[in-house]
Amino acid sequence: MYRPTMTVVELPAADDRLLRQSAGLLAEAAARHGITSVYLGDDPAEVVVALETDRTYFDLVDVQAEAEALLRHRVAVTSTGAPGAHRLEQLAPAPAA
Repeated sequence: MYRPTMTVVELPAADDRLLRQSAGLLAEAAARHGITSVYLGDDPAEVVVALETDRTYFDLVDVQAEAEALLRHRVAVTSTGAPGAHRLEQLAPAPAA
């Protein structure tokens, strides 16, 4: 019986320096998914985002996947409305669509 194999690649966690340097890229990716602002979170590799009211959890997952593909580092994306989400500093407002 054929069993496909899958290789899992563990990405290194993004640090604050990388997230700050990539603020423009993150903001552009965020805007494509209805995110209005991107903040540096207080946990390692975390960004906290403000979503437009008509957006869902799937938008968070999509922007996380896009951010990780762009940065080639692990990035946790949390909504400003999530319990325990703390915004340390605004990295960038999302560009106007």
